[in-house]
Amino acid sequence: VRAKRQQLKQTGATEYQLMQNILKTWRELKQLREDQEYSCTTSQLVIHRFGSDAMIEQSLRDRDIEAELMERREDHEATMTVEILQYQQELAEWKAYNKERKRTVRELSRKDSVASHASSAVESSTNVADTEAMATGNSTSFIPPKKPRPTAPPSFDEARARLELLEYYRLNHRKPGDPKL
Repeated sequence: VRAKRQQLKQTGATEYQLMQNILKTWRELKQLREDQEYSCTTSQLVIHRFGSDAMIEQSLRDRDIEAELMERREDHEATMTVEILQYQQELAEWKAYNKERKRTVRELSRKDSVASHASSAVESSTNVADTEAMATGNSTSFIPPKKPRPTAPPSFDEARARLELLEYYRLNHRKPGDPKL
């Protein structure tokens, strides 16, 4: 059903674009003939217009849009389960990493505070204290880098999907109520 709907949508878009191109080319050809002052030509474009019911076509278009929205929502939910599992795994790893990082920072800050109290008692210069801290491995430069929190997968945005579909139909299909050519 989905494949047939896609095929029908593509066929409708192709027919609409083809008709637009034919009319545009004919107008350009007609303008060129007028510019060259040819009053008669053997070529003739005959267009038959068939009436259409705007209400019926609008209801059919709305039904198609709703069906396509339903398909998109189902596709999103199917991929969402995998993405949520992956997000939960990344979040658990991030929490474990963050917990370990905080523990390391606390340990280093305790060691640095003990080293700074000892160095202030000895009244050594700051350069000597920094050198000693680097030598003993108590420097704050050994703190692991902070990782960003993983982002949750986005939920289905029905309004945005509906606008995309409406824009697609507006650009690639005949408007409801327009005559069929």
